[in-house]
Amino acid sequence: MYARSATVLAASMLALCACAPMPPSPPVGVRSADCNTSGGGARCDITVRVGTQYACELGRFDVDPDLLNLRGGRPVSLVWTLPEPFGFCGDDNVYLKPGVTSDFRQAYESFGSSNADGSRGPNSSVAGTCQSKWHWNWRNTGTDLYPYNLQFTDRATGRKCTIDPWVRNG
Repeated sequence: MYARSATVLAASMLALCACAPMPPSPPVGVRSADCNTSGGGARCDITVRVGTQYACELGRFDVDPDLLNLRGGRPVSLVWTLPEPFGFCGDDNVYLKPGVTSDFRQAYESFGSSNADGSRGPNSSVAGTCQSKWHWNWRNTGTDLYPYNLQFTDRATGRKCTIDPWVRNG
């Protein structure tokens, strides 16, 4: 009787495991880079440029790095920079993908900026302005992997693009 119950239980567990969603993972061949956050006030830069990796209606883009591995476990400033003629306009921003079940409060401050250092400037929150940079203040707690979306606009045409790179805490 016990052997039969154990067999049924094991089969049930296997069936549950087979149906459980797999955690997100970056595609094979993704370019990754480490960013040291162990010192206070660390900053990690992410550059978007015309390229080949991610496609949207505006064309193809590369994100450098595609996967940012944070090292050191300390809060960090993450700053994305777009090339001309693109900008973070209107409701554009960088945001965790829908359905992320990890702590979605990792980004505790998020804003657009046109300052060279990615800091808040006088036009950071002015409605209707397009910013060349997006800034996250990121908690960097745990070791989770975070898929995110990066949405931006072609300033000349008003058309939008959304691409989806990664951040890994550590």
